[in-house]
Amino acid sequence: MQIYLIPLAAGLVLAAAPTQAQHAGHGGGDSRPQAEQAHQAPAREKTPTLSLPTGPRQVQVSIGEAGFDPKEIHANAGDSVTLRITRVTDNTCAKEVNFSGRGVQVAVPLGQELKITIDVNEPGVVRFGCLSGADGAVIKVAEIARR
Repeated sequence: MQIYLIPLAAGLVLAAAPTQAQHAGHGGGDSRPQAEQAHQAPAREKTPTLSLPTGPRQVQVSIGEAGFDPKEIHANAGDSVTLRITRVTDNTCAKEVNFSGRGVQVAVPLGQELKITIDVNEPGVVRFGCLSGADGAVIKVAEIARR
């Protein structure tokens, strides 16, 4: 059985997938002679492996007539967040996205996904939105608890 850890804002979700049935189509039996089977070491259950996803956390962001969705994203100081931004309408001022105070301004083509990775090293708020500032969203960055 393989176990995958998928991080979510509220914690971790475990998803398990069963391995393939042994000797599919043969009723699970072994077609080798019994003498050969007797010398085989007993089959061991594979130990599940746990792994965390590598790379930045990815967040889908849609730009529609109502603006940015979601309007608020949460991260921890020291994280990298990849925004996967898709503009779904021409009826919006956000045809370009501006990241306040970061010197980043990027055109968002209609119907195409744009990936932008932001390193959020300090606690606070990272604002991004249309050039006029009329519509936007934020990444709220929490301080990491120190032990």
